[in-house]
Amino acid sequence: MALNELTLSHTRGVRGRPFQAEIEGLTSGWVEVVSDKGAPGFAVINGRVRHEALPYQPSTVVLRERAPGQSPRLSRIEISASEPWEIEAQAASMIGEGRTLRRLLVTSVLDSGDLIWHVLAEDDLGDTEWEEVGEPTPSAPAFASEPGTLDEVTEDIDATSFGFVTASGYPPPTYLLSGTYPENVQIIVGGDLVTLPATVSSAQVPGISYIATGTGSGAIDVDLTASNGVSPDAAANATVPIDIAPPAPEWSPSSYNLELPFIDPITFGNALVVSNADTIKVIELPGEGVFYIDDGDDTPLAVNDEFPLADLADLTGESDGDTGPVTGDLVLQAIGDGGTANITITVTIADNVPVITSRTLNIEQGQTLPLGLDLSNYMSAGTGTLANDSDATLNYPDQSA
Repeated sequence: MALNELTLSHTRGVRGRPFQAEIEGLTSGWVEVVSDKGAPGFAVINGRVRHEALPYQPSTVVLRERAPGQSPRLSRIEISASEPWEIEAQAASMIGEGRTLRRLLVTSVLDSGDLIWHVLAEDDLGDTEWEEVGEPTPSAPAFASEPGTLDEVTEDIDATSFGFVTASGYPPPTYLLSGTYPENVQIIVGGDLVTLPATVSSAQVPGISYIATGTGSGAIDVDLTASNGVSPDAAANATVPIDIAPPAPEWSPSSYNLELPFIDPITFGNALVVSNADTIKVIELPGEGVFYIDDGDDTPLAVNDEFPLADLADLTGESDGDTGPVTGDLVLQAIGDGGTANITITVTIADNVPVITSRTLNIEQGQTLPLGLDLSNYMSAGTGTLANDSDATLNYPDQSA
């Protein structure tokens, strides 16, 4: 009698878990595993094929049956080893529409020598379903939720997740991200900046993010589409309003004290720094003093005059001839796309009355020695001298009146 093609009572298991099935179609009863022609680890025990943990998807076993006076017969059998994601997809397909999978349990039952694996699925309401592990029924993709319209972004923001979730359906869906967004926005998938449309893996879906930096307005409007060959496709939308205004000008320091020398002009604008501005406007001038841009023209500034930010470093002030300390405010306004900002510069004019202190000088007999008093700022000239063992009175006109 010719030897038959051998089969197994079932050919489905779970990868990484035990497998056992009855051999069907035996003629002689003498059969063995051909170990070098299939997956490792299979054995024949009491008419059954066994494995401690199916290694591959699929796992192949080759059986050889022998009979006296006949050539051996080889039978090649593929055993489907369900992957964890396939079992999860099957469990998701077992629960009711609109429900979410809360828990699944994989367990085995020994039935007449066959080791049969089952999956228990529990939904968010506590309802359970139980069935044999197997190929899930093909089903269209479906999203349990979508991000929808998110909070408006009004300032720079680091990478922020849209909140997309993966879709159910079998076979497992593939994903495409598409849509529009303002120029000051970047989209991140898998940690990398992408342009849309962009393909997205299932593992990358929860991490789809956006970055918004710099001035800009509009909206991020993106769709994540899931497809698996079963109609219809599913889409989840995320919309993020964007309205980031330009930053307001800012002075550093925020206020400033300025003393004008009685005689010489002083350039002080280089001590002031302003950001986010391109124009400076004169809002208020003190009652005394003259202010101008030291550019060779030196035209005095008036209230409401404007000049470019680049000229601020050459802003110069000097006394207009008045004497004695005079206090007033110079108020400048920085103008930029993001608004305006003022700085108040408190101005005083130095008193021109000389302050001379007494000195002790060592002078050799018959010699003269300069006193070393610098009076140039008090509108006087000449060098004062003092002979040995003598007194001298130095009179300078009062310049403060």
